[in-house]
Amino acid sequence: DLSIQQLAESALQRRIEELSPFGVSGGAVVVIDVRSGELRAMVGSPDFWNASAAGQVNGTVSSRSPGSTLKPFAYAAAMDQGLCTPATMLADIPMRFAGYDPQNYSLEYMGPVSVRQALVQSLNIPALECVEQIGLESFVAQLRRLGFSTLDRPASHYGLGIVVGSSEMTLLDLSNAYACLARNGVWQPVRVLADEPAGESRTVYSAEAAYMMADILGGDERSADLVGHMADAVLPRVAWKTGTSSGHRDAWTVAYNPEYVVGVWLGNPDGSPSDALVGGSAAGPVAGDIFRRLYPAGDSPWFAMPDGIETRAVCACSGLPPSQECSTLLADMHIPRISPTQPCAIHRDGGEHWPAELQAFMERNGVGDAVAARDEGVDVVHPRVGAG
Repeated sequence: DLSIQQLAESALQRRIEELSPFGVSGGAVVVIDVRSGELRAMVGSPDFWNASAAGQVNGTVSSRSPGSTLKPFAYAAAMDQGLCTPATMLADIPMRFAGYDPQNYSLEYMGPVSVRQALVQSLNIPALECVEQIGLESFVAQLRRLGFSTLDRPASHYGLGIVVGSSEMTLLDLSNAYACLARNGVWQPVRVLADEPAGESRTVYSAEAAYMMADILGGDERSADLVGHMADAVLPRVAWKTGTSSGHRDAWTVAYNPEYVVGVWLGNPDGSPSDALVGGSAAGPVAGDIFRRLYPAGDSPWFAMPDGIETRAVCACSGLPPSQECSTLLADMHIPRISPTQPCAIHRDGGEHWPAELQAFMERNGVGDAVAARDEGVDVVHPRVGAG
């Protein structure tokens, strides 16, 4: 689509002009039509004729570290396996995984967090624990079903760190994987040429898990982060995720709605780093600019909640169905007969009983009953009067 191609080219060129003083010369953009799988725009570099910046290297099919962009696929898998819902409590504390001592990007830990918080804030520890619970082999097999052509080694080669960037991906594969989430969990090959026959589709996630990912990644509080310097811009509602590779060599943002997926990569073709290469602040404004121009009136469509999702009251601390002692409840989405049904075990015997490692962390760091007080992005149902 020539008009989409042109707006993608101009959005990328503007951003590179802004970031070139900070040592950033490369970038790439793809735009995919969600319904048809057709590639509407492919910008391989900011300037094809710039030999010094490897302008003739197509950045959309170059393998780079994806940073945190794979986290939504781990949480979607966990939701389909009945391991969690958006409000399920996770532990963001220092952990050791088979000799691997990961850290969050901020080098700080939050203690008890919900799945929603963990994904919106792109926390590493909960994502790694999520992959450990669903199984590394299972997660890598699922990524292959999403069309990641670069995953040609055994799962053990990547380790749990695959969810935080230990593998290599192409922007085209990554964007098309997000098209699966935008297509209610159904993956299909991207169509590059108009006369190319449609490939065979396959269901990777349930429509319910895909919807919950969009709801988390597309909350109203997140849109301002995508417009960047365009303070007065009206951005249509989109779901989006960023990624920053180790050493600030790659900055990613993939944004989507029911009609389009926009994938953006910024970096240097020779792999040289720049402190400016942070996913949200570097690549995010490009994706936001493109979506703003696709929907100048801000009237983009949004996803309909599948019939298979129901809303229930859960404990604000555990995210599980409340016991008689849970004092504050939240409304949370769940998938009947799949999502966890065990009652909250934190509130019992007249007190709070957190998992031992989490309890120790909270005591060391002075973390009180913070989960219920934090903005979970879901509605407080009511405090229980007279609860313990």
